[in-house]
Amino acid sequence: MLEVPLLMKRPFIDISEPLNPLHVREYSQKTLVALLSKCQFEIISVYGASRGCYVDSPKARNAILIIARKYS
Repeated sequence: MLEVPLLMKRPFIDISEPLNPLHVREYSQKTLVALLSKCQFEIISVYGASRGCYVDSPKARNAILIIARKYS
């Protein structure tokens, strides 16, 4: 299980670095899934977090939760 903050998209601003100074990195869902696939993980489930509740991943505003397993 992996949960990370989402890279926040701000209207009219195209940046790829974290807006929160306490975060070393923030990922978009697409980038995180690609990274895990490249590292040979099988994605089992993907959820989003929005205002403290888990939601369908397209509705995520704050974080993404991925359940994956390493290929044997």
